[in-house]
Amino acid sequence: MYKILSVMAVVALLISGCSALPKVEVVKTKNISQNYQMTKNAAISGYNDKQLKNVSVSSCMTACENANWCKSFDYYKFSNKCDLSSKNANDVGGLKTNYNKNPYDHYSHITR
Repeated sequence: MYKILSVMAVVALLISGCSALPKVEVVKTKNISQNYQMTKNAAISGYNDKQLKNVSVSSCMTACENANWCKSFDYYKFSNKCDLSSKNANDVGGLKTNYNKNPYDHYSHITR
């Protein structure tokens, strides 16, 4: 999102004798979902470091992104929970995919 002064506003400020223009702040946002690879109906079994409750997939991504130790998370589709993990599928020999009713989707951070 960019805050931009119009040319007319700048001219009006200069004409009125105002020598100091307001500070313009540039804020860039990053789409963190591009940092994750999702595997449907899969999870890492036994390597859960932190559980979050009443959250969305997006909230879990943000939490994982903000925890420098987080390499992946499993999202419980039916109960809006996720487990953050310091491991990824390669670290533990692969993902478990034979859960009854497939309650999980696995999200792996692609740069960690």
